[in-house]
Amino acid sequence: MLFAQRGFDDVTVAEIAEHAGVTSRTFFRYFPSKETVLLDIYDQTSSRVMQLIETVPTASTEVLPTLTEAVVRWCEEFGELFAALQPVADGSKTLTAALLIRATYWEDHLAEALCTRFPDLDPQDAKVWAYTTFAMMRLLQHNSVENGTSYADAARDVFGRLGLLTGGRKPRRTSSADRLAKRAG
Repeated sequence: MLFAQRGFDDVTVAEIAEHAGVTSRTFFRYFPSKETVLLDIYDQTSSRVMQLIETVPTASTEVLPTLTEAVVRWCEEFGELFAALQPVADGSKTLTAALLIRATYWEDHLAEALCTRFPDLDPQDAKVWAYTTFAMMRLLQHNSVENGTSYADAARDVFGRLGLLTGGRKPRRTSSADRLAKRAG
């Protein structure tokens, strides 16, 4: 892969197109920028984690064990790909920025997936879980590289730590009146 050899920022669209055996014009028919080549991979893998959240079998009816199982399976499926792409992303501020911007889109989809899986989950709680999950995904990537462990093992570790910090939590929906009463009381 050209990006891995020379770094994302040092590879031109013309070089990508030549390597793929197409013209730059053909490249731009499918991708508006070279960032979208990797963003498409990110979107496909993120779509898969949403499927796992909605469908992964767990013995628990709690959010955290479900998230943990889904993310661990996701890491088992795509860990080698993530490990190959991580240095490419780390070497480019523009690509890292594009990935972080795209993550905001997927955070909302993760919250929706949680609400689908747990119909009684308060939508604001779903957003807290979703945004936290994406932060945990960034941490597990860092820990995997730093500790030389698989992405799946790093996921088990960071979500296990989150479980210890939160003490677990059953999904439930609270009404606006309940939230106001909590604030007042």
